[in-house]
Amino acid sequence: MSKISRKKRIDRQEKGRAHRSVSRRSQVSKRPDSASYQPSPFSEESRKKRERERRRSLFLSKKPLILLSIVAAILVIVTLLFLLPGFTIDAIQVSGAYRLNEQNVEAQLSHHMGEHFLYKMGGNLKAIVGLRYAKEEEALLASSPLLNSVAMYFSYPSKLKVDLNEKIEVMCVRVPGGYALVDKDLTVLELTEEAPDIFPSVEQITLINTVTIGEKLQTDQTERLQKSINITAELIRSDSGKGNNRQLLPLIRHIVWQDTNTFFLHIPSTQGGMIRVKLDDNRYLQDKFALLSDLVFVESFLDKPAGELDMTGLTVHFRPDMS
Repeated sequence: MSKISRKKRIDRQEKGRAHRSVSRRSQVSKRPDSASYQPSPFSEESRKKRERERRRSLFLSKKPLILLSIVAAILVIVTLLFLLPGFTIDAIQVSGAYRLNEQNVEAQLSHHMGEHFLYKMGGNLKAIVGLRYAKEEEALLASSPLLNSVAMYFSYPSKLKVDLNEKIEVMCVRVPGGYALVDKDLTVLELTEEAPDIFPSVEQITLINTVTIGEKLQTDQTERLQKSINITAELIRSDSGKGNNRQLLPLIRHIVWQDTNTFFLHIPSTQGGMIRVKLDDNRYLQDKFALLSDLVFVESFLDKPAGELDMTGLTVHFRPDMS
Protein backbone atom coordinates (compact mmCIF):
# COMPACT_ATOMS: atom_id res chain seq x y z
CA MET A 1 0.00 0.00 0.00
CA SER A 2 1.34 3.31 -0.96
CA LYS A 3 2.08 5.99 1.59
CA ILE A 4 -0.67 8.19 0.21
CA SER A 5 -3.31 5.48 0.63
CA ARG A 6 -2.15 4.73 4.16
CA LYS A 7 -2.35 8.40 5.08
CA LYS A 8 -5.86 8.69 3.71
CA ARG A 9 -7.00 5.67 5.70
CA ILE A 10 -5.52 7.11 8.91
CA ASP A 11 -7.23 10.43 8.26
CA ARG A 12 -10.59 8.68 7.76
CA GLN A 13 -10.13 6.77 11.06
CA GLU A 14 -9.31 9.95 12.99
CA LYS A 15 -12.30 11.74 11.49
CA GLY A 16 -14.52 8.81 12.50
CA ARG A 17 -13.25 8.86 16.09
CA ALA A 18 -13.76 12.64 16.30
CA HIS A 19 -17.29 12.30 14.95
CA ARG A 20 -18.17 9.59 17.49
CA SER A 21 -16.72 11.69 20.35
CA VAL A 22 -18.77 14.72 19.31
CA SER A 23 -21.85 12.54 19.01
CA ARG A 24 -21.37 11.15 22.55
CA ARG A 25 -20.92 14.66 24.02
CA SER A 26 -24.04 15.80 22.21
CA GLN A 27 -26.02 12.91 23.64
CA VAL A 28 -24.75 13.63 27.17
CA SER A 29 -25.63 17.33 26.90
CA LYS A 30 -29.12 16.45 25.69
CA ARG A 31 -29.70 13.88 28.42
CA PRO A 32 -32.54 15.16 30.72
CA ASP A 33 -32.21 15.35 34.49
CA SER A 34 -34.04 12.34 35.80
CA ALA A 35 -34.31 10.19 38.87
CA SER A 36 -31.87 7.78 37.30
CA TYR A 37 -29.09 10.26 37.98
CA GLN A 38 -27.62 9.91 41.48
CA PRO A 39 -25.02 12.23 43.05
CA SER A 40 -21.77 10.81 44.21
CA PRO A 41 -22.09 9.04 47.58
CA PHE A 42 -18.77 10.59 48.59
CA SER A 43 -19.93 14.23 48.25
CA GLU A 44 -20.44 16.54 51.28
CA GLU A 45 -24.16 16.86 50.56
CA SER A 46 -24.61 13.10 50.46
CA ARG A 47 -22.73 12.70 53.73
CA LYS A 48 -24.94 15.27 55.50
CA LYS A 49 -28.07 13.64 54.13
CA ARG A 50 -27.00 10.24 55.43
CA GLU A 51 -26.25 11.78 58.83
CA ARG A 52 -29.72 13.39 59.03
CA GLU A 53 -31.39 10.13 58.14
CA ARG A 54 -29.32 8.30 60.74
CA ARG A 55 -30.33 10.76 63.49
CA ARG A 56 -33.97 10.60 62.46
CA SER A 57 -33.91 6.84 62.53
CA LEU A 58 -32.22 6.89 65.94
CA PHE A 59 -34.83 9.31 67.34
CA LEU A 60 -37.73 7.23 66.03
CA SER A 61 -36.25 4.11 67.52
CA LYS A 62 -36.00 5.81 70.95
CA LYS A 63 -39.27 7.80 70.76
CA PRO A 64 -41.23 5.51 73.12
CA LEU A 65 -38.40 5.71 75.67
CA ILE A 66 -38.33 9.53 75.44
CA LEU A 67 -42.10 9.77 75.91
CA LEU A 68 -41.93 7.48 78.93
CA SER A 69 -39.13 9.62 80.41
CA ILE A 70 -41.19 12.79 79.96
CA VAL A 71 -44.24 11.23 81.59
CA ALA A 72 -42.12 9.95 84.47
CA ALA A 73 -40.56 13.39 84.99
CA ILE A 74 -44.01 15.01 85.06
CA LEU A 75 -45.22 12.47 87.61
CA VAL A 76 -42.18 13.08 89.80
CA ILE A 77 -42.70 16.86 89.69
CA VAL A 78 -46.40 16.54 90.50
CA THR A 79 -45.63 14.19 93.37
CA LEU A 80 -43.05 16.60 94.78
CA LEU A 81 -45.47 19.53 94.47
CA PHE A 82 -48.10 17.73 96.50
CA LEU A 83 -45.98 15.94 99.07
CA LEU A 84 -43.18 18.37 99.99
CA PRO A 85 -44.13 20.57 102.99
CA GLY A 86 -42.60 23.65 101.36
CA PHE A 87 -45.60 23.88 99.02
CA THR A 88 -48.15 24.18 101.83
CA ILE A 89 -48.98 27.72 102.98
CA ASP A 90 -48.06 28.39 106.62
CA ALA A 91 -47.40 32.17 106.51
CA ILE A 92 -48.96 35.26 104.89
CA GLN A 93 -46.72 38.30 104.41
CA VAL A 94 -48.38 41.66 103.63
CA SER A 95 -46.29 44.65 102.51
CA GLY A 96 -47.11 48.15 101.29
CA ALA A 97 -49.87 48.84 103.84
CA TYR A 98 -49.97 52.50 104.89
CA ARG A 99 -53.54 53.31 105.79
CA LEU A 100 -54.84 49.75 105.64
CA ASN A 101 -54.38 47.36 108.55
CA GLU A 102 -52.07 44.44 107.69
CA GLN A 103 -53.79 42.16 110.19
CA ASN A 104 -57.14 42.75 108.52
CA VAL A 105 -55.70 41.81 105.14
CA GLU A 106 -54.13 38.65 106.61
CA ALA A 107 -57.43 37.73 108.24
CA GLN A 108 -59.19 38.11 104.88
CA LEU A 109 -56.76 35.57 103.39
CA SER A 110 -56.63 33.21 106.38
CA HIS A 111 -58.45 30.47 104.44
CA HIS A 112 -55.18 29.83 102.59
CA MET A 113 -53.41 28.73 105.78
CA GLY A 114 -52.67 25.01 105.69
CA GLU A 115 -53.73 24.75 102.06
CA HIS A 116 -51.59 23.71 99.11
CA PHE A 117 -50.15 26.67 97.20
CA LEU A 118 -52.22 25.75 94.12
CA TYR A 119 -55.41 26.41 96.10
CA LYS A 120 -57.26 29.25 94.28
CA MET A 121 -54.20 30.03 92.18
CA GLY A 122 -54.67 31.38 88.67
CA GLY A 123 -57.61 33.06 87.05
CA ASN A 124 -55.84 33.65 83.75
CA LEU A 125 -52.73 32.46 81.92
CA LYS A 126 -50.59 35.38 83.12
CA ALA A 127 -51.51 34.66 86.73
CA ILE A 128 -50.70 30.95 86.38
CA VAL A 129 -47.26 31.67 84.86
CA GLY A 130 -46.51 34.18 87.63
CA LEU A 131 -47.84 31.88 90.40
CA ARG A 132 -50.39 34.57 91.26
CA TYR A 133 -53.97 34.54 92.52
CA ALA A 134 -55.93 36.81 90.15
CA LYS A 135 -59.38 36.27 91.67
CA GLU A 136 -58.10 36.85 95.20
CA GLU A 137 -56.44 40.08 94.01
CA GLU A 138 -59.75 41.24 92.54
CA ALA A 139 -61.53 40.45 95.81
CA LEU A 140 -59.03 42.52 97.81
CA LEU A 141 -59.40 45.45 95.42
CA ALA A 142 -63.18 45.28 95.69
CA SER A 143 -62.99 45.20 99.50
CA SER A 144 -61.08 48.49 99.84
CA PRO A 145 -61.48 51.74 97.87
CA LEU A 146 -58.06 52.81 99.15
CA LEU A 147 -56.23 50.25 97.03
CA ASN A 148 -54.85 51.08 93.61
CA SER A 149 -53.50 47.60 92.80
CA VAL A 150 -52.64 44.26 94.47
CA ALA A 151 -50.11 41.55 93.65
CA MET A 152 -50.62 38.22 95.46
CA TYR A 153 -48.23 35.35 94.72
CA PHE A 154 -46.60 32.21 96.14
CA SER A 155 -43.05 32.38 97.47
CA TYR A 156 -41.21 29.16 98.28
CA PRO A 157 -41.13 27.85 100.92
CA SER A 158 -44.68 27.96 102.29
CA LYS A 159 -45.24 31.72 102.02
CA LEU A 160 -48.07 33.71 100.49
CA LYS A 161 -46.93 37.26 99.69
CA VAL A 162 -49.29 40.20 99.21
CA ASP A 163 -47.94 43.49 97.81
CA LEU A 164 -50.38 46.37 98.30
CA ASN A 165 -50.25 49.56 96.26
CA GLU A 166 -52.44 52.12 97.98
CA LYS A 167 -53.82 55.22 96.31
CA ILE A 168 -51.75 58.37 96.80
CA GLU A 169 -53.06 61.67 98.12
CA VAL A 170 -52.46 64.64 95.82
CA MET A 171 -54.48 67.39 97.54
CA CYS A 172 -55.87 68.56 100.86
CA VAL A 173 -59.39 70.03 101.06
CA ARG A 174 -60.97 71.87 103.97
CA VAL A 175 -64.11 70.00 105.06
CA PRO A 176 -66.42 70.38 108.07
CA GLY A 177 -64.50 69.30 111.16
CA GLY A 178 -61.06 69.17 109.56
CA TYR A 179 -59.35 68.25 106.31
CA ALA A 180 -59.71 65.54 103.68
CA LEU A 181 -56.78 64.06 101.77
CA VAL A 182 -57.94 63.03 98.30
CA ASP A 183 -56.42 61.28 95.29
CA LYS A 184 -56.47 62.40 91.66
CA ASP A 185 -60.06 61.14 91.29
CA LEU A 186 -61.15 63.15 94.38
CA THR A 187 -61.67 59.97 96.42
CA VAL A 188 -61.25 60.65 100.14
CA LEU A 189 -58.30 58.65 101.50
CA GLU A 190 -58.00 60.12 104.97
CA LEU A 191 -59.69 62.62 107.31
CA THR A 192 -57.56 64.66 109.72
CA GLU A 193 -58.18 67.40 112.26
CA GLU A 194 -55.00 69.28 111.36
CA ALA A 195 -53.85 70.34 107.90
CA PRO A 196 -50.80 68.32 106.74
CA ASP A 197 -47.54 70.05 105.91
CA ILE A 198 -47.08 68.41 102.52
CA PHE A 199 -49.92 70.22 100.67
CA PRO A 200 -51.70 73.57 100.88
CA SER A 201 -55.35 73.17 101.75
CA VAL A 202 -58.01 74.18 99.24
CA GLU A 203 -60.40 76.50 101.07
CA GLN A 204 -64.00 77.63 100.64
CA ILE A 205 -65.24 74.54 98.77
CA THR A 206 -68.95 73.92 99.22
CA LEU A 207 -69.82 70.24 99.71
CA ILE A 208 -73.13 68.57 98.92
CA ASN A 209 -72.95 65.45 101.09
CA THR A 210 -71.13 64.23 104.16
CA VAL A 211 -67.48 63.39 103.59
CA THR A 212 -66.76 59.64 103.84
CA ILE A 213 -63.45 57.80 103.50
CA GLY A 214 -63.38 55.76 100.30
CA GLU A 215 -65.98 57.93 98.54
CA LYS A 216 -65.58 60.89 96.19
CA LEU A 217 -66.12 64.44 97.36
CA GLN A 218 -69.57 65.56 96.33
CA THR A 219 -69.47 69.21 95.21
CA ASP A 220 -70.49 71.49 92.37
CA GLN A 221 -66.97 72.95 92.34
CA THR A 222 -65.19 69.90 90.93
CA GLU A 223 -63.47 72.04 88.28
CA ARG A 224 -61.81 74.17 90.95
CA LEU A 225 -60.59 71.05 92.75
CA GLN A 226 -59.13 69.58 89.56
CA LYS A 227 -57.41 72.87 88.82
CA SER A 228 -56.04 72.92 92.36
CA ILE A 229 -54.45 69.52 91.71
CA ASN A 230 -52.83 70.94 88.57
CA ILE A 231 -51.58 74.01 90.47
CA THR A 232 -50.01 71.77 93.13
CA ALA A 233 -48.33 69.76 90.37
CA GLU A 234 -47.02 72.98 88.79
CA LEU A 235 -45.59 74.06 92.14
CA ILE A 236 -43.83 70.71 92.53
CA ARG A 237 -42.45 71.06 89.00
CA SER A 238 -41.26 74.60 89.78
CA ASP A 239 -39.47 73.37 92.93
CA SER A 240 -37.81 70.43 91.19
CA GLY A 241 -34.09 70.90 90.76
CA LYS A 242 -33.90 73.59 93.44
CA GLY A 243 -32.24 73.22 96.80
CA ASN A 244 -34.21 72.38 99.92
CA ASN A 245 -33.83 75.97 101.09
CA ARG A 246 -35.70 77.26 98.02
CA GLN A 247 -38.82 75.09 98.02
CA LEU A 248 -41.93 77.18 97.45
CA LEU A 249 -44.64 74.54 98.02
CA PRO A 250 -44.00 73.98 101.79
CA LEU A 251 -44.51 77.71 102.42
CA ILE A 252 -48.00 77.85 100.94
CA ARG A 253 -50.81 77.28 103.43
CA HIS A 254 -54.00 77.73 101.41
CA ILE A 255 -55.39 77.89 97.88
CA VAL A 256 -58.49 80.08 97.58
CA TRP A 257 -60.38 80.58 94.33
CA GLN A 258 -61.81 83.99 93.48
CA ASP A 259 -63.48 82.77 90.28
CA THR A 260 -63.00 80.08 87.66
CA ASN A 261 -59.54 81.31 86.56
CA THR A 262 -58.21 83.52 89.37
CA PHE A 263 -56.93 82.18 92.70
CA PHE A 264 -54.88 83.17 95.75
CA LEU A 265 -51.93 81.45 97.38
CA HIS A 266 -51.69 82.25 101.09
CA ILE A 267 -48.14 82.47 102.46
CA PRO A 268 -47.46 83.43 106.11
CA SER A 269 -45.66 86.74 106.63
CA THR A 270 -42.84 86.92 109.16
CA GLN A 271 -44.67 89.92 110.65
CA GLY A 272 -47.87 87.91 111.17
CA GLY A 273 -50.89 87.33 108.98
CA MET A 274 -50.90 86.15 105.36
CA ILE A 275 -49.48 87.48 102.13
CA ARG A 276 -52.13 86.66 99.54
CA VAL A 277 -50.55 86.04 96.12
CA LYS A 278 -53.07 86.61 93.32
CA LEU A 279 -52.52 84.60 90.14
CA ASP A 280 -54.32 83.58 86.94
CA ASP A 281 -54.49 79.95 85.88
CA ASN A 282 -52.96 80.24 82.40
CA ARG A 283 -49.91 79.22 80.38
CA TYR A 284 -47.68 81.77 82.13
CA LEU A 285 -48.11 80.09 85.52
CA GLN A 286 -44.62 78.54 85.57
CA ASP A 287 -43.04 81.93 84.83
CA LYS A 288 -45.08 83.50 87.66
CA PHE A 289 -43.97 80.79 90.08
CA ALA A 290 -40.32 81.40 89.11
CA LEU A 291 -40.77 85.12 89.78
CA LEU A 292 -42.53 84.43 93.08
CA SER A 293 -39.66 82.15 94.12
CA ASP A 294 -37.16 84.95 93.46
CA LEU A 295 -39.28 87.44 95.42
CA VAL A 296 -39.49 85.06 98.39
CA PHE A 297 -35.94 83.69 98.52
CA VAL A 298 -33.90 86.49 96.93
CA GLU A 299 -35.82 89.64 97.79
CA SER A 300 -36.99 88.37 101.24
CA PHE A 301 -40.53 89.37 100.35
CA LEU A 302 -42.01 87.46 103.28
CA ASP A 303 -40.57 90.06 105.65
CA LYS A 304 -43.24 92.45 104.43
CA PRO A 305 -46.49 92.86 106.38
CA ALA A 306 -49.66 90.97 105.48
CA GLY A 307 -51.28 92.10 102.27
CA GLU A 308 -52.09 91.25 98.65
CA LEU A 309 -49.42 90.61 96.02
CA ASP A 310 -51.10 90.96 92.60
CA MET A 311 -49.23 89.01 89.91
CA THR A 312 -52.05 88.81 87.35
CA GLY A 313 -50.81 91.68 85.18
CA LEU A 314 -47.59 92.54 83.38
CA THR A 315 -46.27 94.22 86.52
CA VAL A 316 -46.37 93.11 90.13
CA HIS A 317 -48.24 95.19 92.70
CA PHE A 318 -48.24 94.81 96.48
CA ARG A 319 -50.91 96.36 98.67
CA PRO A 320 -50.43 95.91 102.42
CA ASP A 321 -53.48 95.42 104.59
CA MET A 322 -54.74 98.44 106.46
CA SER A 323 -53.60 98.31 110.09
